[in-house]
Amino acid sequence: MKLFYYVKTTLKGLVANGAVTLIYFILFPVILAGFLGFVQDMSVNDNLKLSQVNVQILDEDRSDRSKALKEFLASEEMGEVVTLVDEKPDVELIINKGYGENATGLKQDSLTLNRKTNKLELSTNTLKIILDNYHKGLYVSLAGGDVNKLNEVTGQSIIENVIVDKPEKENNFEKMAISMFGFCVTMLLYGLLQSGYADISLNLDRRAKAAPITKVQFLLYESVGGLAYSAILLSFYVLFFRITGITFKGSLIDLFLIILLASIFVVAIAKTITSIFGPKIGKVVSFVVFVLPILGGEIFGFGANVIAVLTPTHYINKVLTMYVLNGNLNGTMKWIGFILAISVVLFAIAVINEAIKGRRRTCA
Repeated sequence: MKLFYYVKTTLKGLVANGAVTLIYFILFPVILAGFLGFVQDMSVNDNLKLSQVNVQILDEDRSDRSKALKEFLASEEMGEVVTLVDEKPDVELIINKGYGENATGLKQDSLTLNRKTNKLELSTNTLKIILDNYHKGLYVSLAGGDVNKLNEVTGQSIIENVIVDKPEKENNFEKMAISMFGFCVTMLLYGLLQSGYADISLNLDRRAKAAPITKVQFLLYESVGGLAYSAILLSFYVLFFRITGITFKGSLIDLFLIILLASIFVVAIAKTITSIFGPKIGKVVSFVVFVLPILGGEIFGFGANVIAVLTPTHYINKVLTMYVLNGNLNGTMKWIGFILAISVVLFAIAVINEAIKGRRRTCA
């Protein structure tokens, strides 16, 4: 009953500060995620930039015409667009069996382009156009130079399609939504730490000593209240992106499990810090906990650096990224196990520390 009362009181605070809470934990992260996703999308899709593409040629035909094609791609004129390599290509050009006979008629499936990277889409499409024009020129040459023959092959392509053989990757808007989820987690953690020390600094916890419950029980009540508070706020954030169809479209049950996991991690860290450190040191630790994800580089969509491994958001983002890619928790068990293990250890430290402080009676 006391637990229910404490959780209700915590959620009342959430409702009482509803406008501020919505701005800090939902509206601001959503707007920032959209803006940064748009900026990165514009940067990646800069149509004025044509990058050189590394091409590996796999000749399955070994005819005179396939040899001539390879010589064309190795020519100085093609050097600005293509670099021929023997390993780790950006694109594989497969000269299919029968190319020598089919190429003169611009028959599809004579060539296959296999893009091996998430980038260089513009360069790959440019290469496809160059190959089509090369074979149209070959077609006209074999027709005695009659350019009117081009009318017979207008709109045709020797390459039926471009295969994109690359690992699944979240788009820029999804990437920023995941990053800003980490921002929400960081804000929640910082808020729980500051509220815990606000209670101590204002001596509000003195009233807790009048009720017949132990400090460990009081810690458990606070933790459950913080867990409910965190889970509700994170749910609002991810449901916005899910309802609008931007991302987080996979299993709803798995999504809520990730939210619960993140909430447990946040509460375990917050309660361990407030249990061990007093207000002066604790506020410094709170500031460090808040700044680390920013310095780690992931929170605003930048690449992770060595500092990132020290932040809780790094591991939560890994789980959420795999969920976005797969639509479920496949491939996340290692990280989920790690987060749960750290949470259990940290919360056990907090419980032991509260028990050692004495059996003084507190209230909810």
